[in-house]
Amino acid sequence: MVDPKPPPARVVWLFAEEDESLARELLRFSAVLARLGLIENWSPLDLLPGQAWDLALFEWVLRADVIMVLVSPDLVAEESRRVKVSLAAVAQARGVRRIRVVPVLLRASLLPDELSSLQVLPRDGKPIAGRRDRDEAFLEVIQGLQEVVAFRPNDSGRGGASLPRVTQEGARGLSGALRESLEPLTMQARPLNVNAIFRLDGPPSVTFVEPPQFPLLKLELGTMGTGLIVEGPSKIGKSTAIKRAMAALGVSEGQQIWWEGQAPPSLDEFRRTLDELLRAKQNTWLFIDDFHYLEDEGYRRTLAFRMKALADRDERHAKVTLIGINPLGGSLVQVMPDLAGRFRILRIDREKDWAGSTKIAELIVRGEQALNARFSRRDEFVVAAGGSFFIAQLLCNRAAARAGVFEPPPRTATIDLGPADVVSAIGTELAARYRAPLLDLAAYDESPPPRGAGLSLLWLLARSDDGFVALKEARLRFPMLRPAFDWLLGSNLTRCFREHPSLKGLLYFNRAAATLTMEDPQLKFYLRQLDWEEFAEASGHGHVSFHPQDGPIWPPTPQPPGVSPGAGRPGATDVAAARASAANGGGASRGAPAAHAEGGRAAKARRVLHLSDLHFATADQATVAYAQLAADLRQQGVERLDALLASGDLVNRATPSEYDAARLFLEQLMSGFSLAPRRIVLVPGNHDVSWTLSEAAYSLHKRSRYGGELKEGAFIEHGPDIVEVRDEEAYRRRFQPFADFYRQITGDEYPLDYNEQGLFADLSDAGLVVLGLNSAWQIDHHYRDRASIHMGALSRALLKLGPPDDRLRVAMFHHPLSGGEDSRIRDDSFLQQLAVHGFRLVVHGHVHKADAGLYRYDRSAGGRRLDIITAGTFGAPVREWVPGYPLQYNLLLVDEQRVTVETRCRREVNGAWEPDAIWRQGPGQDPLPRYHVER
Repeated sequence: MVDPKPPPARVVWLFAEEDESLARELLRFSAVLARLGLIENWSPLDLLPGQAWDLALFEWVLRADVIMVLVSPDLVAEESRRVKVSLAAVAQARGVRRIRVVPVLLRASLLPDELSSLQVLPRDGKPIAGRRDRDEAFLEVIQGLQEVVAFRPNDSGRGGASLPRVTQEGARGLSGALRESLEPLTMQARPLNVNAIFRLDGPPSVTFVEPPQFPLLKLELGTMGTGLIVEGPSKIGKSTAIKRAMAALGVSEGQQIWWEGQAPPSLDEFRRTLDELLRAKQNTWLFIDDFHYLEDEGYRRTLAFRMKALADRDERHAKVTLIGINPLGGSLVQVMPDLAGRFRILRIDREKDWAGSTKIAELIVRGEQALNARFSRRDEFVVAAGGSFFIAQLLCNRAAARAGVFEPPPRTATIDLGPADVVSAIGTELAARYRAPLLDLAAYDESPPPRGAGLSLLWLLARSDDGFVALKEARLRFPMLRPAFDWLLGSNLTRCFREHPSLKGLLYFNRAAATLTMEDPQLKFYLRQLDWEEFAEASGHGHVSFHPQDGPIWPPTPQPPGVSPGAGRPGATDVAAARASAANGGGASRGAPAAHAEGGRAAKARRVLHLSDLHFATADQATVAYAQLAADLRQQGVERLDALLASGDLVNRATPSEYDAARLFLEQLMSGFSLAPRRIVLVPGNHDVSWTLSEAAYSLHKRSRYGGELKEGAFIEHGPDIVEVRDEEAYRRRFQPFADFYRQITGDEYPLDYNEQGLFADLSDAGLVVLGLNSAWQIDHHYRDRASIHMGALSRALLKLGPPDDRLRVAMFHHPLSGGEDSRIRDDSFLQQLAVHGFRLVVHGHVHKADAGLYRYDRSAGGRRLDIITAGTFGAPVREWVPGYPLQYNLLLVDEQRVTVETRCRREVNGAWEPDAIWRQGPGQDPLPRYHVER
């Protein structure tokens, strides 16, 4: 019997110091497991002052049941003794059979050798930073930890909680549905082999497990009249689950009609059967499997009319259920709008939550009982399956076969192989089946320039959680390939499937919804293991490189002959090209390279991204914005950013959902460009002020009865006797949504006290120190243009800064200092203090157009001065674009002698970024997309 109270698993968390803020959040999520008595946590945060940490770390690692290694570029590249000792301890722990090592991918990084063969969390291999919902990713990691703890081997020496082999006697010790489902396995009379137990074709019998949606499926199948759509990836078990549910409902086979979408009856028989359903006096069910293949308009119109009539009747004795792959429900409404509201959609998909993982474990346990074998690394198979019943069957089947367990042996066999031991063999087998047809699709768009749409679609499919990709979304994801996607959408993708019939059964193209869906679940497994660089070259796309997070990095589209990259609307160019041009004499002072040459060798420049007025509203907007920016940065040769300066207006209305979108964007940027949280500097703008909280801070009073002091600027008069007075403490909380966002991104608190809103970011390794100031501290729904710098915050910050040093000093706030803006900072005398304290640059936004200015404190030739760099809007809606000024951002390249400001623009909402050649060079010279600031 299973010990009802196993001891808590000892869990050790290892991470780089750079990732401490993310580690703390994970530990906070894991606290629920600790409170339940399931785990006992230890991490370097538990070390005491003066404690011999390396000895303590080794002691805990070797006593651990589970080691959670939080992987990031800082962990892999870190040269500190702590990280070296941690990885050495992990390597030693992996030699202890009972210890489970689980890599957790915090930020995009290659796994160190000690971890390269292990299954990572999150299961899809995507870093936690950059997720649309980071909390969901944290929860998935904790659920994965719970799986490892619950199904850890029972030879741990501490009474592990793994399920034992079930006999007729032992089954009585289990409880509930699991006991009932396992008992039939103890009475198997006929001999089975591994292919019959872990089936890879046809519906499973021995290892069938009710999906978590099974109760809802029975409810919907028992509700007559209303149509039902059961959608999900192919071979996920939709039809099998339906047949099991019908049996559980007691419905005989004589009451069921099953048709295949690929081989329907004649249209006359189709109509006749549906009409009989309308007249039925006893309950009858019609199922159309693989409905997505039933594309004939005659069939679909007939079906839509009868399903609508059936759903609208008072007395109903029939039900129509359509079964197909994602996204069947959405595409059905597009072609049959009359059905809207008259059917339900139930998705049977891979199981992502704890309940689903328990089902995967149950499947494996069923197979173990039938095969008379035990997987010693069962927990790794649960994680590697990623919620897919089919992948669990595939991995277990191949592991058992490789271990030589083809049939149940007389004595229980122990299989010590894990998922990583069989992945390469499976990949070789699948390559023989899939490589040739997929190469046909990847190479099919070679006629129209630019090339690459087919290859990009395959990469997006590999990353898709739902098993499908919409071509119109892919078109936004890769704007430089828009002509190629348009070519595919113009009936050429349909022609590709017609000319290459081997694609049928692997992929399905829904013309109405313009979606490409994987039909074979093994295909996703194959794509996830694919060497994309090699595959791209084999398909004729040797000119593309791949980023582990962002996928294909397509080079810029060549300009037509005779078009100058620096004139008019410039074509895409990169920093390397600019450097080469300048190094050869092309504009030594104003058009010089981003990092100028010294002695024939270019000096290394630090890359600082300056964004302003992002105005994020939705997660989809953030994802597209990141994809387009990442593509443009990489076209310029930028693979890593040294810092990000975001000068306000990150969102539109300061709502939590908008900040979730902004967080998604920044985390994707952090993950894709190795940007640590401490290298991000954020300041609020007027759109980062919550109008809702601002309004709540004001209350109406009769002047004659108000006993408090009426301070200038802190109240509003409404006639002679009514005043609206604000509560100062509540008023400060209008910055709380921004402060919450600030903490999520940087790990630090953003003070609501105005005196403390002058925050330094010490970026010494990038040669910078940045002072962030809140120029919106006096702004609210009444005073929308009251921009200023709080002198108390500035003075406190400057006192902490100390005397000037070799670092470039940069001040950042949101509002402009001059111009026609009503919301400009009218008192700019604070610039004197910045100049005296050695600041060289001021960066801001708000005006939605790129600009440059100069403030001179000393009039001498080499006197103190501040160059003012203005970024345009990165993401404002079209209605807020300044006429003639597109979307824009700045890339600052900082070396020891100068700062080069590369300006980039996007002239169309869904277009690609390109150089913004607006900086005039003199009479007769073309403007350039960059200018320089001497240090």
